[in-house]
Amino acid sequence: MALFGSSFLALLRLAGERRWKMAAAVALAVASAVLSLAPALAVYAALALILAPDFGPDAAGRLWTIGLWAVAAVAAQYVLYFASTMLSHMAAYDILYQLRRRILRHIARLPSGFFTARTSGATQKVLFDDVEEIEVFIAHHLPDLVSGLVLPGLVFCLLAWFDWRLALVGLLPAPVCLLLQARAFAVGRQDGLFARYHDAMETMNAAIIEYVRGMAVIKIFNRSVDSLARLTSSILAFRDLQCLWSRRAAPPWAMFMALTGAPLFVLLPAGLWWYFAGSLELPVLLLFLLLGPGALRPLAKVALLGGSLCRMGEGLARIQAVLAVPAMDQGQGGQAPRAGCDLEFDRVDFDHGPVPILRDISFTARAGTVTALVGPSGAGKSTMAGLAARLWDVRAGSVRIGGADVRELSQAALVQTVCAVFQDPFIFTESVHDNIAMGRPDAARRDVEAAARAARCHDFVAALPQGYDTVIGSGGSVHLSGGQRQRIALARALIKDAPVVILDEATAYADARNELEIQNALSVLLRGKTVLVAAHRLTTIAGADQILVVADGRIVERGRHDELLAAGGRYKALWEADRQASTWTIDGGEAVA
Repeated sequence: MALFGSSFLALLRLAGERRWKMAAAVALAVASAVLSLAPALAVYAALALILAPDFGPDAAGRLWTIGLWAVAAVAAQYVLYFASTMLSHMAAYDILYQLRRRILRHIARLPSGFFTARTSGATQKVLFDDVEEIEVFIAHHLPDLVSGLVLPGLVFCLLAWFDWRLALVGLLPAPVCLLLQARAFAVGRQDGLFARYHDAMETMNAAIIEYVRGMAVIKIFNRSVDSLARLTSSILAFRDLQCLWSRRAAPPWAMFMALTGAPLFVLLPAGLWWYFAGSLELPVLLLFLLLGPGALRPLAKVALLGGSLCRMGEGLARIQAVLAVPAMDQGQGGQAPRAGCDLEFDRVDFDHGPVPILRDISFTARAGTVTALVGPSGAGKSTMAGLAARLWDVRAGSVRIGGADVRELSQAALVQTVCAVFQDPFIFTESVHDNIAMGRPDAARRDVEAAARAARCHDFVAALPQGYDTVIGSGGSVHLSGGQRQRIALARALIKDAPVVILDEATAYADARNELEIQNALSVLLRGKTVLVAAHRLTTIAGADQILVVADGRIVERGRHDELLAAGGRYKALWEADRQASTWTIDGGEAVA
């Protein structure tokens, strides 16, 4: 019950964000429910009129009046119900929109480690499935709940006014209904069924996303969906939980639904007894038989709300858990210098959760120079690049740009000062123009085309079906190669013109021709900038002003290319390995170097 109560209060707080629309929707729903009694009351009034001793020809006009009022009440009932539903849905969709924006704004301020620790299926479930559940409560259950509580009380008071004895008899099934309802609610709490249900849904979502993204590999290795154990087991586990829940909840739920219509079975014999005893009039008996069986029906709506709240409770907890993840503090400092920005790492330590990544990292990348990070995979190069762009915050030490700690810079100042091009640049499902202009949204079209020419991507963009208006990205009409995507990302960086540029394997997916084009573009982008570049291909950074050799999360060597080769240390070993890899060939079915 604690979960039920806390979930209900949390949902009411959300609904309160649009309180006037919701208050109007609830009031209209109650009015519609009240008008639903009109047909039964019209039958009672008509029968009482017909059975009256003074019934005569002039009473026919009154019967027509009763009928017209009943028809008008039914029409008004549906009009009010439509208006209530419209208002509640408008409020619900507005609340869901604002909640999703709040989650997205919060997620955007979280360190990247949050995403590496969670599956994309879990994040997708919170943002879509768990939030969407709230719409059902606000748009449907909340108006139904109020009308479902008001209507039985109103019917009881109305029937008690006609005959209190028969009204009390009609309430006899109510305690049993409430016990069965509580029993049905308790099913989800058995064996942690609520949490297991949501865990199974997250696992299944993640497995499905993984399956779709890995479709090319699945086809290459001729794997079917049934042979993928994780996907199959996640779907079966979700199915088994649904079946278990249904088996446990079905008996009390079926008995509850049957008993909500049970008042007829107690009203009919008791009513007939008193009618034949002469203490109950026929019109009153008929009114009880018309209204009594439906008196407890609104409890079914309350029961549906209870079941939904039990499911929503875990989803709400997961939404709140995401919102409770500490966001990186947004600095309030002013704009950093647009020129002459040194990039400094001062005794930086960083961990990914319990795993240590960087230890005691100190160096300065001077303005207008290129600093290269080299080393084996997993040494921490990309992490250092990410810290410079403030994708994470350091655990100890500081990262400074232009003398200002990046944690103290405002988000606007940091965005204006730093530009990053990563190994796998993300291309949005937008036009080529909009993807490039993301670096400077107010850029004129000629500026976008100039950046594209500088990034050596104008020629292939101009050859696309709609040129710069061609929609690209995962949902676009045109697929771009890895080298083309990287040149689009470079054009995005060029038009931004930030004084600090961070490159993380910016030529990783390029073939020889594309790599040459990208290097030509980089020569334009890097002119006069403070550059930090992480690279595996050592030939691309041999001319760097400073080379840092990173191993096991520490800087083990530093210097220029010739100095490091002469030292004969790790850099020389990496250089020799790089040269051997570049001469690797396949000869006579055997790989040789």
